[in-house]
Amino acid sequence: MIQMMSRDDVVGRAGHVVDGGRRPATNRVLVVDSDRDDRRSVVDYLRAGGWLVDEAADGRAALSQMRKSRPDVVVLEPGVPSMDGRSFVSAWRQDPLLPAVPLVLLASMPSRLCAVNEWRARAGLAKPVDLDVLAAVVQRVAYS
Repeated sequence: MIQMMSRDDVVGRAGHVVDGGRRPATNRVLVVDSDRDDRRSVVDYLRAGGWLVDEAADGRAALSQMRKSRPDVVVLEPGVPSMDGRSFVSAWRQDPLLPAVPLVLLASMPSRLCAVNEWRARAGLAKPVDLDVLAAVVQRVAYS
């Protein structure tokens, strides 16, 4: 079940606000989104908050990136091309060499958030997203 929370609830429950104090040490996030502008915004914001961030424009590139460097959290837009979100998550979870890390869905269409439970995602957010909220959610799932 998806629990709706306000921005203040999410930031407060995360325990840390990326732009105000404690920052991640060397935690790595993989951002998978085919929309270059959206992906760059998220990548730049998380990097400014102290995260190591890798990025991929589709599922195949994401699997390749995960083999190169183990992320602590994966942020995925479910509608990525070449290997859609469902296929990516299935391939990732079936590969014993890939890490079992938390998944956060960042959906451009609210209907794609229905996959949160099916894909065992830790959270689901709809675009456009408040980057403070996204950072707080990433922080929360990375440390829980």
